[in-house]
This record gives sequence, C-alpha cells and structure tokens, in this order.
Amino acid sequence: MLSMVLIIPASLQSAANTLGQLMGWGPNSYSVSLTRHYGLHTWAQESFVQLLTDARSGNKPAELSDFPDEVFQDIMDNLIVSVRERHEGHFDDVLIGYNLQRIEESV
Repeated sequence: MLSMVLIIPASLQSAANTLGQLMGWGPNSYSVSLTRHYGLHTWAQESFVQLLTDARSGNKPAELSDFPDEVFQDIMDNLIVSVRERHEGHFDDVLIGYNLQRIEESV
C-alpha cells in the first residue's frame, strides 16, 4: 500500500466528496480543513494510483460515466496529489510544499 495525500480547493469539496463516494469512499472524504482547501490522507493500492493518473490524463473511468464531465475535469485539473511509500510526515510535507495550513476548528 502507498501513502496518498489528496487536496482539493474548497470550492470543489462537495463535488470531490460526491466523486469519492461514487468510487466507494465515505461521504466526507475531504474533511481536513486547510487554508482555502480540504484534504485527506489514505492508503492506496498501485491500481488506484494508476486509475487516478489515467483520469488526470483525460481518461475518465467508465464507471463514472454519469458524473458530469466538466465537473470531473475541473476536479482533476485542481486536485493536488502526492504518493509515496512511507506515510511519516507525508501530509505535513505536502502542506509545506503548497504553502497550506490546517485550520483548527473550534468546538
């Protein structure tokens, strides 16, 4: 399994969560609040990484044919993706690389 960090602009959070749910993830995958973005960390198999790579190259998976093409492309164009073998510090490294910060939510 590979460590994967995905970050999406806040304006696309709802659509990205819907897309993730159609792919078998939970309904609120992009749940880490960041400056103008939302993110997630997950473990991914190489086959998922390849599917995402293909999708970002314009090859929308057939099982997502009912998801609007324009919204799908907008998500792919704006999605920050980082994959590596080890998870230690991965999420924080990506935040630093993109000058993003976690937003602490008050309870």
